[in-house]
Amino acid sequence: MMAALVGCGSDSHPDSGYGASKPVPATPTCDALCERLVDCVVQLCNENTSSTKYDVLADYLLSDCELSCSDAAVESSFTADEWTCTFTDSCRESFEHDSCMTGASYTCD
Repeated sequence: MMAALVGCGSDSHPDSGYGASKPVPATPTCDALCERLVDCVVQLCNENTSSTKYDVLADYLLSDCELSCSDAAVESSFTADEWTCTFTDSCRESFEHDSCMTGASYTCD
């Protein structure tokens, strides 16, 4: 369900802990998932390249995610534990190492 494509490569990098322990939205929605996905992917790509060059893509990625998303699909794709994990684990744990077992991944290419 969760994948993102931006532009840098996703070899294993040290975990800065960014995005860990975020408040968990009560209901799985596109808005919540897209905001989390974009925040994490932009930050991870910036970390991976020691830059901030991916910041400019955040609004585009958020719009693209929200346009291609359905709340019903998001709600049916996550167990309560997976949804919680997606927000409480760090971005790198969730999206690079798929710690929540949701099939999450990202690439910055």
